[in-house]
This record gives sequence, structure tokens and C-alpha cells, in this order.
Amino acid sequence: DHGELWDTSWSVSAVSGSSVSTWVEGRALPYRFERTLTLSPGRLHVEYRLSSTVDDVRVLWAAHPLFAQRPGTRIELGDAPATLVHYGEGERPVQTWPAHGVCVEVDLAAGASQKIFTHPASEVASASLIDPDGAFLTMSWRREEVPCLGVWLDNAAYARHAVAALEPTTWSDDGLDVAVGAGAAWIVSRDRDRRWSLDVELGCRAV
Repeated sequence: DHGELWDTSWSVSAVSGSSVSTWVEGRALPYRFERTLTLSPGRLHVEYRLSSTVDDVRVLWAAHPLFAQRPGTRIELGDAPATLVHYGEGERPVQTWPAHGVCVEVDLAAGASQKIFTHPASEVASASLIDPDGAFLTMSWRREEVPCLGVWLDNAAYARHAVAALEPTTWSDDGLDVAVGAGAAWIVSRDRDRRWSLDVELGCRAV
């Protein structure tokens, strides 16, 4: 999970043979963030709950799993056409994610990096990493819970090798102030929490 939770130590609240529940309290804002991870064959299910002890706390959430890219690994964004906006100052160019996917080492210059978001109107609810041998990892979520996706591409600009982060998120920007200005920030209160989930599937496709 992105932001201040990226480097935060978590406390464990429950453990079973196939799941673990953890929690952490916010530093910049008064919230409690709970996460339960449940394993089944070929799948990881993640349940989230966000709550607060005060009223009207505005938050922006994004997952932040960072994956090493093998030579030829492609990133595909679901079945729906994906309209994208590039992150950064000033003009934000709009384009469409290619149907054949993106390969970090092929489509991004060596030493370069790029952050892209799906437009809130896009109907993207999954993203996959697909290796040349057909092995894949797919993340999926409910758009009514999490409307956007951020994709961080890094061809050895900050990492030692090509990496990519698939970041389902509540808004198409990394700034909480931008989400608040757009009326897109989540609001949590004493009697108004937020619950949502993600699924991660591992498998192999025929090639």
C-alpha cells in the first residue's frame, strides 16, 4: 500500500492456516487501516477496512506491489479499452493502452521511468503481467469500489533492473489534494468506514 504505509510496521491481529489479519494506525491522519490476506490454490484474496475515530477524514488509497520484469514480460490491462492520462505537471497527454500490452524493457528507454493512470471513465478492473512462457499474475478488483489504476514503469531508472508497479487506486493522481479538489477523496468517520478487496491470481496460459 502506497503513501505513508509503504514503510510502516504492521501489527498482527489474527492468524490461521490460510490467512493473516494485520492493522496499522495513520501518522499524518487519524485512521486505522486493516488488511486480511487469505491464500487458496493459485489465488491471494485481500480484504481491506479503513476507519477513523474522528469525523470527515479525507484519504487517497493506492496499492503498491512492485514486480521485477523478466525479459519479454508484457503488462496487459483487462478486456476493456483503457484510456490513460500521464502523471506530471502541466498538460497531461491522453492515449490508449495498446491491446498487445507494454513491455518495460522494449517500450521504455533504458534509464527512463513513467507513471500512468487509467482515466476514471475507463472500465479497467484488472491488470496482468504475462511472461513469454505464458506464466501470468493478474490483479483484479471491483470498479465500484476502486475506480482507477496507476501503473509505474521503471526501466532501471530507480531500480537496478526493469520493474513495474500495478496500483489499483481511488483516483487518477498521487496527490490527496488533487483528489480532494476533484471531490474524489474517500471520507471516513466514526460511523462511516470503507471496505474493499483485491484478488491476485497466478497461473499459466497456453502460448
